[in-house]
Amino acid sequence: MFRFIFSKSKVRLLPGLLALLVVALSFSIIFTPTQTSASTLHPTGLIMEDEIPHFVFPALTLDTYNLPSYVDFSYYYPYPGDQGRLGSCVAFATGYAALTYKKAFEVQLNRNYNNYFEDDNNIFSPSFIYNQIHFNDSPSGGGATFSSALNLLMNKGCVSLAEMPYSGELGDYNTMPTESQLEAALENRIFRWEYLPAGNVEQIKARLVETNPVVIGVPVYPDFDNISPGNDTYDDLSGYSRGGHALCLVGYDDNKQAFKFINSWGTDWGLDGFGWISYDLIEELRVQPYSFPVAPSDFRMTNSGGLTIEFKWDSIPGKSYAVYRRPTGSAEEPAKLVETGTNNKVIVQTPFGSYDYSVAIVDEYGNRLSGFSRFCTVRRYQSAPTNFRLLNSLNQLVKFTWDSVPGKSYAVYRRPTGSTEEPAKVIELGEFDSAIIQTPFGSYDYCVAIVDEYGNRTSEFSNFVTFER
Repeated sequence: MFRFIFSKSKVRLLPGLLALLVVALSFSIIFTPTQTSASTLHPTGLIMEDEIPHFVFPALTLDTYNLPSYVDFSYYYPYPGDQGRLGSCVAFATGYAALTYKKAFEVQLNRNYNNYFEDDNNIFSPSFIYNQIHFNDSPSGGGATFSSALNLLMNKGCVSLAEMPYSGELGDYNTMPTESQLEAALENRIFRWEYLPAGNVEQIKARLVETNPVVIGVPVYPDFDNISPGNDTYDDLSGYSRGGHALCLVGYDDNKQAFKFINSWGTDWGLDGFGWISYDLIEELRVQPYSFPVAPSDFRMTNSGGLTIEFKWDSIPGKSYAVYRRPTGSAEEPAKLVETGTNNKVIVQTPFGSYDYSVAIVDEYGNRLSGFSRFCTVRRYQSAPTNFRLLNSLNQLVKFTWDSVPGKSYAVYRRPTGSTEEPAKVIELGEFDSAIIQTPFGSYDYCVAIVDEYGNRTSEFSNFVTFER
């Protein structure tokens, strides 16, 4: 790998050019020699906050001993998007970049996997975020703060770019999410967000090593506008700042003494949409980083025998974990099943029924610190009740019975005749071995199954009986 070092000294003006500059000043036209033409400048949009909101968690101080010298997670990020003419850089840094990375990393899919990021369903929408948090009703929307974006991701989540496209045209921030979009967004909420020590390069590096995304805000000086293959690192504050801009860090390189970032000015800018910012500049500006935790990745079932199940996941050195479970289809928060310490493997006993398992990072007291990993569904059913049959019927009332087993509880289910969908529960019966049911008009298939004390099915479905009226 070749590394080129370019001098950052600026070109000195010759006396003749100075004379021309004086003439230009007489016409009230002021030029900065290294500033890109105003007609080609990209919008920014970060509104800097004077103080960190009081409700934000400080990030835990991480061990920075023996960090790797090079980290690059850019292949888990989408191709750099273009914010167009809106001040939506915050929405791009937090949602389009960081949240998209979080999802991709947790399921271990990236741009090298079947064109993963060619599908807008795998990228989060900056419109969903910016349209709800933009500062004012000016043509660009006036920008946004990090706290408004991160709070929205924590409380509301986000939908995909396929569900809510982005145009970047002036004034195109008035479309609000629909009720169905708001509901769909909830499953993509972040668990929490945190602030890191301002200007602390080592803590930012440690957070990236932990696989968590980091977003920062910087003032845009000419050197940033001019990032290119021949000037790849933002490290010079000469000239004037034209405002704050949000970035998402994707890695670092100690040889370059710089962090790599994904920008929101399209792939024609910089290094195919990416760039570098020097460690020194992070420290000099006392840049304030924010982060949110990524759940453990690649949670999977690796072995099973009867009701004994083994799960594994990709671990992070020094992190502790807990495994959680909830009935399949339940909207309730999963219940903690077992804490595993720093082990990334666990063997559990699963009950009869269908359950979704997940893992999360916990602290020394067992409190959850991250969102849940992807869920792994395990189905184990005991034998179905036998001899389910129709006893008699009267108009819309039908009586069914079956051979019962002492101590077992039952529920009757039905579905339209010919349907392949899972039958819906009609009634729970406790330990009774018969049921009288009011049937709707039409043809329906009925069956019975064993359930637990919470009504969750624990057996296979019995034979089906068709009743038509």
